[in-house]
Amino acid sequence: MKKLLATLAVVSAVAVASSAFATSIVGTKHDLSSITGLSGLKQPAGGTTQVCVFCHTPHNSAKTKALWNRKGATLDSAFRTYTSGIMMEGGAADTWFQGTTKGQFSAKSTSLLCMTCHDGATTMGGAVLNNNPYSPTTNQQEATAIGGTSGLITGAANLGTDLTNDHPVNIDYDKAATSVNTARPSSLALRDGTGKVAGVLPFQNGIMECSSCHNVHDNAIKPFLRVSIEGSALCLKCHIK
Repeated sequence: MKKLLATLAVVSAVAVASSAFATSIVGTKHDLSSITGLSGLKQPAGGTTQVCVFCHTPHNSAKTKALWNRKGATLDSAFRTYTSGIMMEGGAADTWFQGTTKGQFSAKSTSLLCMTCHDGATTMGGAVLNNNPYSPTTNQQEATAIGGTSGLITGAANLGTDLTNDHPVNIDYDKAATSVNTARPSSLALRDGTGKVAGVLPFQNGIMECSSCHNVHDNAIKPFLRVSIEGSALCLKCHIK
Protein backbone atom coordinates (compact mmCIF):
# COMPACT_ATOMS: atom_id res chain seq x y z
CA MET A 1 0.00 0.00 0.00
CA LYS A 2 2.84 2.39 0.87
CA LYS A 3 4.45 1.75 -2.53
CA LEU A 4 1.11 2.38 -4.24
CA LEU A 5 0.62 5.64 -2.38
CA ALA A 6 4.16 6.74 -3.18
CA THR A 7 3.61 5.96 -6.86
CA LEU A 8 0.35 7.87 -6.91
CA ALA A 9 2.06 10.82 -5.21
CA VAL A 10 4.78 10.87 -7.86
CA VAL A 11 2.26 10.64 -10.68
CA SER A 12 0.24 13.46 -9.14
CA ALA A 13 3.34 15.62 -8.76
CA VAL A 14 4.31 15.05 -12.39
CA ALA A 15 0.78 15.87 -13.52
CA VAL A 16 0.76 19.08 -11.51
CA ALA A 17 4.20 20.05 -12.76
CA SER A 18 3.19 19.37 -16.36
CA SER A 19 0.03 21.44 -15.91
CA ALA A 20 1.99 24.31 -14.36
CA PHE A 21 4.51 24.26 -17.19
CA ALA A 22 1.77 24.28 -19.81
CA THR A 23 0.33 27.46 -18.37
CA SER A 24 3.63 29.15 -17.58
CA ILE A 25 4.89 32.41 -19.02
CA VAL A 26 8.44 30.97 -18.90
CA GLY A 27 9.90 30.54 -22.36
CA THR A 28 7.23 32.60 -24.11
CA LYS A 29 7.62 35.98 -25.82
CA HIS A 30 6.42 37.60 -22.60
CA ASP A 31 9.48 36.17 -20.86
CA LEU A 32 12.23 38.80 -21.17
CA SER A 33 14.84 37.00 -19.08
CA SER A 34 18.23 36.29 -20.56
CA ILE A 35 18.11 32.51 -20.31
CA THR A 36 14.63 31.35 -21.25
CA GLY A 37 13.09 34.23 -23.13
CA LEU A 38 12.11 33.85 -26.78
CA SER A 39 11.51 37.55 -27.37
CA GLY A 40 13.92 39.54 -29.52
CA LEU A 41 13.87 42.10 -26.69
CA LYS A 42 15.24 39.78 -24.02
CA GLN A 43 18.12 40.62 -21.70
CA PRO A 44 21.64 40.47 -23.14
CA ALA A 45 24.01 37.75 -21.92
CA GLY A 46 24.80 38.19 -18.24
CA GLY A 47 21.56 40.04 -17.55
CA THR A 48 18.83 39.11 -15.12
CA THR A 49 17.19 35.71 -15.10
CA GLN A 50 14.04 37.08 -13.47
CA VAL A 51 10.86 36.68 -15.48
CA CYS A 52 8.10 38.50 -13.59
CA VAL A 53 9.99 41.70 -12.81
CA PHE A 54 9.33 43.36 -16.16
CA CYS A 55 5.66 43.70 -15.24
CA HIS A 56 5.26 43.00 -11.51
CA THR A 57 6.96 43.82 -8.23
CA PRO A 58 6.04 42.87 -4.64
CA HIS A 59 7.08 46.25 -3.21
CA ASN A 60 6.76 49.91 -4.23
CA SER A 61 4.58 49.12 -7.20
CA ALA A 62 2.72 51.65 -9.29
CA LYS A 63 -0.58 52.60 -7.66
CA THR A 64 -2.67 50.51 -10.00
CA LYS A 65 -3.71 46.89 -10.36
CA ALA A 66 -1.56 43.76 -10.39
CA LEU A 67 1.39 45.16 -8.37
CA TRP A 68 2.48 46.82 -11.60
CA ASN A 69 6.20 47.50 -11.96
CA ARG A 70 6.02 49.64 -15.08
CA LYS A 71 5.63 53.39 -15.17
CA GLY A 72 2.77 54.88 -17.15
CA ALA A 73 2.53 54.47 -20.88
CA THR A 74 1.33 57.28 -23.06
CA LEU A 75 -1.60 58.97 -21.31
CA ASP A 76 -4.95 57.27 -21.75
CA SER A 77 -6.35 60.34 -23.50
CA ALA A 78 -3.82 59.86 -26.32
CA PHE A 79 -5.28 56.49 -27.37
CA ARG A 80 -8.04 56.29 -29.94
CA THR A 81 -10.06 53.08 -30.21
CA TYR A 82 -12.09 51.42 -32.92
CA THR A 83 -15.42 52.86 -33.97
CA SER A 84 -17.81 51.82 -36.74
CA GLY A 85 -21.05 52.86 -38.36
CA ILE A 86 -23.03 50.59 -36.05
CA MET A 87 -21.29 51.94 -32.97
CA MET A 88 -22.01 55.52 -33.99
CA GLU A 89 -25.68 55.14 -34.87
CA GLY A 90 -27.89 57.40 -32.78
CA GLY A 91 -25.05 58.13 -30.40
CA ALA A 92 -25.78 54.82 -28.66
CA ALA A 93 -22.09 53.97 -28.52
CA ASP A 94 -21.50 56.85 -26.11
CA THR A 95 -22.79 54.56 -23.39
CA TRP A 96 -20.68 51.57 -24.41
CA PHE A 97 -17.40 52.91 -23.12
CA GLN A 98 -16.29 52.74 -19.51
CA GLY A 99 -16.48 56.15 -17.91
CA THR A 100 -15.46 58.12 -20.98
CA THR A 101 -16.57 59.10 -24.47
CA LYS A 102 -16.61 56.77 -27.45
CA GLY A 103 -13.31 56.05 -29.08
CA GLN A 104 -11.19 56.86 -26.04
CA PHE A 105 -9.70 54.86 -23.18
CA SER A 106 -10.83 55.29 -19.62
CA ALA A 107 -8.11 55.76 -17.04
CA LYS A 108 -9.67 52.73 -15.32
CA SER A 109 -9.10 50.49 -18.33
CA THR A 110 -6.83 47.56 -17.50
CA SER A 111 -5.87 47.46 -21.17
CA LEU A 112 -3.63 50.43 -20.40
CA LEU A 113 -1.37 47.97 -18.57
CA CYS A 114 -0.84 46.13 -21.85
CA MET A 115 -0.11 49.40 -23.57
CA THR A 116 2.86 50.11 -21.27
CA CYS A 117 4.66 47.78 -23.70
CA HIS A 118 2.47 47.51 -26.78
CA ASP A 119 2.19 51.24 -27.45
CA GLY A 120 5.51 50.93 -29.28
CA ALA A 121 6.79 54.05 -27.55
CA THR A 122 7.64 52.81 -24.03
CA THR A 123 10.94 50.97 -23.58
CA MET A 124 10.94 47.52 -22.04
CA GLY A 125 13.41 48.00 -19.20
CA GLY A 126 15.67 50.45 -17.41
CA ALA A 127 14.10 53.69 -16.21
CA VAL A 128 10.59 52.55 -17.05
CA LEU A 129 10.64 50.02 -14.18
CA ASN A 130 9.81 51.12 -10.65
CA ASN A 131 12.07 48.38 -9.28
CA ASN A 132 14.91 47.02 -11.39
CA PRO A 133 15.80 43.32 -11.11
CA TYR A 134 18.66 42.07 -8.99
CA SER A 135 21.86 41.14 -10.76
CA PRO A 136 22.67 37.41 -10.55
CA THR A 137 26.33 38.29 -9.92
CA THR A 138 26.25 41.29 -7.55
CA ASN A 139 22.89 40.59 -5.86
CA GLN A 140 22.12 44.29 -6.19
CA GLN A 141 19.41 46.11 -8.10
CA GLU A 142 20.79 47.16 -11.44
CA ALA A 143 19.34 49.05 -14.37
CA THR A 144 18.27 46.77 -17.18
CA ALA A 145 19.16 47.16 -20.83
CA ILE A 146 16.78 45.12 -22.93
CA GLY A 147 18.38 43.67 -26.05
CA GLY A 148 17.21 44.70 -29.50
CA THR A 149 17.71 47.75 -31.65
CA SER A 150 15.79 50.28 -29.59
CA GLY A 151 14.30 48.43 -26.63
CA LEU A 152 10.84 48.93 -28.19
CA ILE A 153 8.36 46.36 -29.40
CA THR A 154 8.35 46.10 -33.19
CA GLY A 155 6.28 44.31 -35.79
CA ALA A 156 2.64 43.33 -35.34
CA ALA A 157 2.93 43.54 -31.53
CA ASN A 158 3.56 47.29 -31.83
CA LEU A 159 -0.03 48.51 -31.74
CA GLY A 160 0.84 52.19 -31.34
CA THR A 161 -1.60 54.69 -29.87
CA ASP A 162 -3.99 54.67 -32.84
CA LEU A 163 -6.12 51.61 -32.13
CA THR A 164 -8.87 52.50 -34.59
CA ASN A 165 -7.85 49.49 -36.69
CA ASP A 166 -7.96 47.09 -33.72
CA HIS A 167 -10.83 45.34 -31.97
CA PRO A 168 -12.51 47.74 -29.47
CA VAL A 169 -11.72 47.40 -25.78
CA ASN A 170 -12.94 49.27 -22.70
CA ILE A 171 -16.56 48.61 -23.78
CA ASP A 172 -19.53 47.41 -21.75
CA TYR A 173 -20.43 44.07 -23.30
CA ASP A 174 -24.07 44.01 -22.19
CA LYS A 175 -24.78 47.53 -23.44
CA ALA A 176 -23.09 46.79 -26.75
CA ALA A 177 -25.00 43.53 -27.18
CA THR A 178 -28.30 45.23 -26.39
CA SER A 179 -27.62 48.09 -28.80
CA VAL A 180 -26.47 45.96 -31.73
CA ASN A 181 -28.71 42.94 -31.18
CA THR A 182 -31.95 44.70 -30.23
CA ALA A 183 -33.88 41.98 -32.00
CA ARG A 184 -31.92 39.26 -30.22
CA PRO A 185 -31.62 40.23 -26.52
CA SER A 186 -31.05 36.56 -25.73
CA SER A 187 -27.39 37.22 -26.51
CA LEU A 188 -27.10 38.59 -22.97
CA ALA A 189 -27.68 35.07 -21.72
CA LEU A 190 -24.11 34.33 -22.77
CA ARG A 191 -22.91 36.00 -19.56
CA ASP A 192 -22.66 33.60 -16.67
CA GLY A 193 -22.61 34.27 -12.95
CA THR A 194 -18.83 34.66 -12.83
CA GLY A 195 -18.70 37.62 -15.22
CA LYS A 196 -17.49 35.51 -18.12
CA VAL A 197 -18.98 35.23 -21.60
CA ALA A 198 -19.89 31.69 -22.61
CA GLY A 199 -18.13 30.54 -19.45
CA VAL A 200 -14.70 31.30 -20.95
CA LEU A 201 -13.93 34.96 -21.67
CA PRO A 202 -13.52 37.11 -18.55
CA PHE A 203 -15.11 40.56 -18.57
CA GLN A 204 -14.02 42.82 -15.72
CA ASN A 205 -17.17 44.24 -14.15
CA GLY A 206 -18.82 43.67 -17.52
CA ILE A 207 -16.12 45.55 -19.41
CA MET A 208 -14.31 43.94 -22.33
CA GLU A 209 -10.55 44.47 -22.17
CA CYS A 210 -7.49 43.00 -23.89
CA SER A 211 -7.43 40.29 -21.22
CA SER A 212 -10.91 39.13 -22.23
CA CYS A 213 -9.43 37.40 -25.29
CA HIS A 214 -5.77 37.14 -24.27
CA ASN A 215 -4.16 35.36 -21.33
CA VAL A 216 -0.78 37.07 -20.97
CA HIS A 217 0.65 34.26 -18.83
CA ASP A 218 -0.29 31.34 -21.08
CA ASN A 219 0.71 30.93 -24.72
CA ALA A 220 -0.63 27.41 -25.13
CA ILE A 221 -3.03 28.85 -27.72
CA LYS A 222 -0.95 31.33 -29.71
CA PRO A 223 -0.82 34.29 -29.57
CA PHE A 224 -1.72 34.16 -25.86
CA LEU A 225 -5.38 33.43 -26.68
CA ARG A 226 -8.01 32.07 -24.30
CA VAL A 227 -9.83 30.21 -27.09
CA SER A 228 -8.56 28.88 -30.41
CA ILE A 229 -9.29 30.89 -33.55
CA GLU A 230 -9.80 27.66 -35.49
CA GLY A 231 -13.22 27.89 -37.10
CA SER A 232 -13.43 31.41 -35.62
CA ALA A 233 -14.25 29.81 -32.25
CA LEU A 234 -12.94 32.80 -30.31
CA CYS A 235 -14.99 35.30 -32.31
CA LEU A 236 -18.14 33.21 -32.01
CA LYS A 237 -18.02 33.33 -28.22
CA CYS A 238 -19.41 36.87 -28.50
CA HIS A 239 -20.51 37.30 -32.10
CA ILE A 240 -23.43 34.93 -32.49
CA LYS A 241 -23.85 34.19 -36.18
